[in-house]
Amino acid sequence: MKQLWMISFLFTGSVLLSAGDTFSAIFEDMTYKGHLRSYVMQRSYDELVEDPNGDFIVQSESEKASNAIGGYVGFETGTFYHLSIGSTFYTSQPVFHNPAVEGGLQLLGNDQKGYAVLGEAFVKWEYDKTLLKVGRQLLSEYRFLSDNDIRMTPYTYEAAILENRDYKNTVLRVAAVSGVKTLVSTDYIDFVNASKDILREQTIDRNPIRGAYDPADYDTEGNYNRSGK
Repeated sequence: MKQLWMISFLFTGSVLLSAGDTFSAIFEDMTYKGHLRSYVMQRSYDELVEDPNGDFIVQSESEKASNAIGGYVGFETGTFYHLSIGSTFYTSQPVFHNPAVEGGLQLLGNDQKGYAVLGEAFVKWEYDKTLLKVGRQLLSEYRFLSDNDIRMTPYTYEAAILENRDYKNTVLRVAAVSGVKTLVSTDYIDFVNASKDILREQTIDRNPIRGAYDPADYDTEGNYNRSGK
């Protein structure tokens, strides 16, 4: 990711060094965005164990609940020599009753504490029908990586995107993605190993039942009965 941020730095420097009397255009054409959201979630969990007869029984019951408020605020500057800069700040904060023992629903941290993260910080160069965007950004509009916006804050990515629209009804895109920030994370993890890290993050404090599949444990209609008869 150092290469991506170096490119961003060079782009930013070119804007600042090239700015003359028209530098104010960057601020005059600046756009802003913001979104406020709240989320209340409560779930019941049954921890199952297998008894000597092969039946699953409830060993313990637990409740998880989170109440959060947050959202995002961001901006993008006007263009100067075809360059613009953008940034978006995301946050989720606890509100009302949020006991630590009931955490884990990914509205807040697993300890039910709030978090804040700079989810977008990019430099964009756009000329005619060609666009280059480098840095932290959402990639949902590119339709190959989801923002997975199902909780308080979405996935965002460290990436470089090159896009061209010279051909009618055709959009050509090339992307290099190096990092991803997940739902409640404030850090970007290596994109190559993201699946392993995300699985570890999303199964903290869980005890799912796992076992080998044995066809003999199912009857001819596919119902589980252990005897297979």
